[in-house]
Amino acid sequence: MSEQRSAEQSPEGWDKAASKYEGNVELITAAFARKMFDHVDLTPSTQLLDVAAGAGVVALSAARLGANVLATDFSPKMADR
Repeated sequence: MSEQRSAEQSPEGWDKAASKYEGNVELITAAFARKMFDHVDLTPSTQLLDVAAGAGVVALSAARLGANVLATDFSPKMADR
């Protein structure tokens, strides 16, 4: 017996949302990342793991500030962005 999953519970659902993500969620996430990293001392020795990274807004922000970042997402189209 297989259980039906919602769009948010599958990579395919997030693949479909990827094209709309930039204009909406990424802007909010970028603002959050800026405020969050105001309170974190990131250095080249900082290791950051971003799980469910989406398009990588938080991961890229951390990398630009000097952290060593590994980001992953189960939606190939989100990660490709």
